[in-house]
Amino acid sequence: MPNQIELFANYTPILEEVYKTTSLTSHLDGNPSLAREGANANELIIPMLDMQGLASYLRNGGYVSGEVTLTNETVPVNFDRGRMFSLDAMDNIETANLAFGRLAGEFIRTKVVPEMDAFRLATYSGMPEIGAATADLTNGNAVLAALRATINQMDEDEVPYDDRFLFITPSL
Repeated sequence: MPNQIELFANYTPILEEVYKTTSLTSHLDGNPSLAREGANANELIIPMLDMQGLASYLRNGGYVSGEVTLTNETVPVNFDRGRMFSLDAMDNIETANLAFGRLAGEFIRTKVVPEMDAFRLATYSGMPEIGAATADLTNGNAVLAALRATINQMDEDEVPYDDRFLFITPSL
């Protein structure tokens, strides 16, 4: 009898697509390759790069050599949430891998994404450098004034237009 080897089903790309299409704040994600899980559940490891600035070009010697330092910094996270589901492997196989895929996709779409978006928006709105969040936005004129002030500040800070996002409720 020949070997029968079932290939591993990789759901990660599908689940990432579910996350990206349903999350309001997914476009604020940083580069995932820059942060790694730490040794503990409540920490991340982030590479930190330090380098020297420009130096005078020497006509006879050319470019001045510079130094680069790459270190890894362990930082605590401000969240610690999770859930584990038990699914019988045979049940998953008998449903053509639909049981796990459907469960995981629905869990991300209906549970993970809404909580993650709410957490991010609450965290960002509590940051002192986000001034419009603390403004009294009780009428249309106040909302427009806050938007104008924020846009002017982003223009002064040279924030690229593609990196500007507005999260606002329909009533405002």
